Amino acid sequence: MQKHESLQDSVLNALVSDLRSRTRLLGLTPLLESGQLQTSAAEHHELLDLIEARDADGAFELMERHIGHVRTEWAGPRQ
Repeated sequence: MQKHESLQDSVLNALVSDLRSRTRLLGLTPLLESGQLQTSAAEHHELLDLIEARDADGAFELMERHIGHVRTEWAGPRQ
């Protein structure tokens, strides 16, 4: 792995970590049982494919849809 690839991986890992710390999902068991968790995982793989293909518009659209799921259908009750 070249130095710039390692730096890119570090930046991506930090970004994902930050997003995880800002996102809160409750009730993962029902999501798993309904298949929604698998759908979310598939969206993550699709996003990586879009990023790798440098399809910014596609990645943006997918992220809007994905975040919409997280903020509405999958988020637990607000406290």
